Amino acid sequence: MKKLYAILGSLLLTIYVFTQAPQKISYQAVIRDADNKIVANHAVGIRISILQGSEIGTSVYKETYNPVPQTNTNGLVTIEIGGGIPVTGTFSDIDWTKGPYFIKSEADPAGGANYSIIGTSQLLSVPYALHAKTAENNFSGNYNDLTNKPALFDGNYNSLTNKPLGNKKGDLLYWNDTTWVIIPIGKAGQILQINSFNIPSWSGGTFPILTTNEISSIESTSATSGGNITSDGGSSVTFRGVCWSLNPGPTIADSKTSDGNGNGSFTSEIKGLKPNTTYYICAYATNTGGSGYGNVLSFKTKKGDETITDIDGNVYKIVTIGTQVWMAENLKVTHYRNTDAIPNITDDKLWSNLTTGAYCDNNNTPSNSITYGKLYNFLTVLDSRNLCPSGWHVPSDNEWTKLAEYLGGESFAGGKLKEQGTTHWKSPNTGATNESGFTALAGGKRLNNGAYYPVGSISGQWWSSTTNDSFTAFSRYLYNDYVNFSRNFIYINYGLSVRCIKD
Repeated sequence: MKKLYAILGSLLLTIYVFTQAPQKISYQAVIRDADNKIVANHAVGIRISILQGSEIGTSVYKETYNPVPQTNTNGLVTIEIGGGIPVTGTFSDIDWTKGPYFIKSEADPAGGANYSIIGTSQLLSVPYALHAKTAENNFSGNYNDLTNKPALFDGNYNSLTNKPLGNKKGDLLYWNDTTWVIIPIGKAGQILQINSFNIPSWSGGTFPILTTNEISSIESTSATSGGNITSDGGSSVTFRGVCWSLNPGPTIADSKTSDGNGNGSFTSEIKGLKPNTTYYICAYATNTGGSGYGNVLSFKTKKGDETITDIDGNVYKIVTIGTQVWMAENLKVTHYRNTDAIPNITDDKLWSNLTTGAYCDNNNTPSNSITYGKLYNFLTVLDSRNLCPSGWHVPSDNEWTKLAEYLGGESFAGGKLKEQGTTHWKSPNTGATNESGFTALAGGKRLNNGAYYPVGSISGQWWSSTTNDSFTAFSRYLYNDYVNFSRNFIYINYGLSVRCIKD
């Protein structure tokens, strides 16, 4: 759970002179996590309660906020108490003469409703201007009812006397003990809303609001993400993309993409990453005023193109998935580990009557095996001379199950295993992300009568080393039109693909 800290002194009273009191209370807080790091550019669930009498007094009013407030780059969140969604009580019915009153603020850093208390503080003299209409002087609360009315500042910088120092664009400038801060002046001379920790420029609006897409297709040097822009902030989005870094700060980016302009959802291809490295990313969008940022996500790239070589000299990429290390390609070896040849049986009748191990090329076409690997009968898997390279073996039924469970279970794992696109799968290749790096292909199969399911079509199927009975053994299969990774048993003289797993 993240600890949250409110900046004291950021509780402000807002009085609108042409409307009737009570009005709203402006409230700001800087959100920090348990390590005292700022929670920047993130949706934060907020709940405010007005307590009467003491810090544990009766709650006379409570409200939440929708849309959920967003922290800025410096972790600052701003709300208006009295402008939220009432949960209990009515803000305008609070009798401010019957204090003292206290504000209790609660927040959920994840943007939900799992609130934890930031703190409770007493409302002192300034907020009690809210009950001016009932004060003892019987002032109506209407500025125009006053006699000897003081002059009001009209919000125009040029109306000021003894104007403070401004820059060449007319912006106000002041020193805050550590740095110069610019207060931007609008085109009509009005003072714009000020973020004390981030210096915006005039845009006629605010920065864009957006979220960061989940990360997918993670490889050793690349990944895919993107964002969804829900508001352009009052001016057109001219640039958008994702930025990433080895550090969690979203605006301190090593690199960034540029993925067009405009609102809505977009996809970003992140390239040039280092293998086996943790990165932090967030989406960004830029309008004439500056850049807004989405939530920060992290991921770790894969270890890289490690390989294993079989007895024939075929080289295979390997991939770590959970605690297991797998070949990332189908086996294409034609010799057992001891160099004995595995028979290549092309005749359908001979294939159907085999009592020993054998392999074939799908549709008796050797070029198919270059991409999709060979097809083997189960007797080859069982042969004690070993089909896989030294230190590797054909996975058991339990090892296949462990893989599926790590990827979310049989109902979801298929999409995470299949290669994306329709180059090696027939359309639609439903749910394929290959986020595991397994790169399953539609290698087809050979039936016990010698007929073939073609490569690049609708299915891929792989042997386990576990028998079901004297005629069948367990296997796993994938199809082009669903995301399941299914288990079944199949006749031992079928021809299926083989993947090896590290001992």
